[in-house]
Amino acid sequence: MEIVDVEAIPFWYRSRIVRDEEGHIHPGPEHDEFQTLVRIVSDEGVEGYCFGGDGEAIERIVGPSILGENPLYREWIWLRLRRMQRLYDRVTDGVLAAVDMVLWDLAGRYFDKPIYQLLGGYRDQVPAYASTMCEDEIEGGLDTPEAYADFAEACLKRGYRGFKLHTWMPPVRGGSRP
Repeated sequence: MEIVDVEAIPFWYRSRIVRDEEGHIHPGPEHDEFQTLVRIVSDEGVEGYCFGGDGEAIERIVGPSILGENPLYREWIWLRLRRMQRLYDRVTDGVLAAVDMVLWDLAGRYFDKPIYQLLGGYRDQVPAYASTMCEDEIEGGLDTPEAYADFAEACLKRGYRGFKLHTWMPPVRGGSRP
């Protein structure tokens, strides 16, 4: 099996998710957002997909360097791309991660197995927990201790047995770390 095509498909979409200065995501006003879908195709017609990565680096640098490689040789491809980072600033860890995930997706489709099984996982279910966001300043959000308690009770009623609490913490917007 060989890689015959590597494609980075850019697209725009509407989102209501925003990131704060610490990288946390929160609901926010609707806005345009940009994303890349990476697609790798084998000569046997098996394809893999993943969101993320620098589309230009993937198409212009990574793609030509992995054409003809066996997509199941993920480690070989990763090591090769890792060495390329010395020559190309745009071949970031994010690019390597996106390509690696595409190759894992392709392998899962090829073997008709979920990735967790290919990695040796044995569980069919994983317990979930509810979680809050940090510094919720949205009107009607978790802006008081009572709002946190109400949210926790609602999650319990929905069947969550665990709850991760993110309360107000530094750096508070406009504040500074101690």
